[in-house]
Amino acid sequence: MKIEVKNLLNQSEGTSETHPLALANLDLKDTGMANVSGNITLTKLDDFILTQITGQATLTQPCSRCLEEVPLTIPLSFSREFKTEILKQVQDDPPTQGLRRASQEDENAYPIVDGEIDLTAPVTEEIIANIPVKVLCKDDCKGLCPKCGANLNDNPCQCDKVNYEIRNRINL
Repeated sequence: MKIEVKNLLNQSEGTSETHPLALANLDLKDTGMANVSGNITLTKLDDFILTQITGQATLTQPCSRCLEEVPLTIPLSFSREFKTEILKQVQDDPPTQGLRRASQEDENAYPIVDGEIDLTAPVTEEIIANIPVKVLCKDDCKGLCPKCGANLNDNPCQCDKVNYEIRNRINL
């Protein structure tokens, strides 16, 4: 999602704008797709624009034990800086083709390109960083049978029944 900020860049320091944030089917790379809703507040500060994003992302992830899809809602509340990208000529570093960011501080900011900011990367990064490491469909999920792959939450598989009968015969 791109937002034009040309007018805001020409305003005085402290000027703010609020826009609705709606991203449908945001590609989270290898993690799936998400729908994002909320608000974004843009504030002009000195030589950059501060974005404050609040809202939520909804997506599904597989259960770590049984692989069933689990709906997740991830709250979003974060800020990012956007700056007009300033590149400087570097004389002594041939591998960089002569261009490098002007300072280390600029490396922490996202670029403003042609008077627009693109929220896709910061929103995607924030969602991925907040997805739980272990997603469970329920706390007592039984998972999959290691032999036949049956979902043990639905019904006990035949592997369990055979093992149970063999154990009972041995113990008699």
